[in-house]
Amino acid sequence: MYSTEYDLFQIELSKNYGLTEWHDDLKKVMLKAGVENNPVVFLFSDTQVLATTVRWGLLVSYQLLPRDTT
Repeated sequence: MYSTEYDLFQIELSKNYGLTEWHDDLKKVMLKAGVENNPVVFLFSDTQVLATTVRWGLLVSYQLLPRDTT
């Protein structure tokens, strides 16, 4: 598969971007990749990482942790 066949998904950070927007964006990209079965690139640039490292670092880690479903 070529990179041109992938959909690009990138968040738009603003000073009002918060936890709700983060969850909405994750939901959109997960639905696109999983339910719709579309190949997706989730682009998160270095400036976004630097701007949000302290604020979102723990949140991202928490989202990626495996959950006990039993």
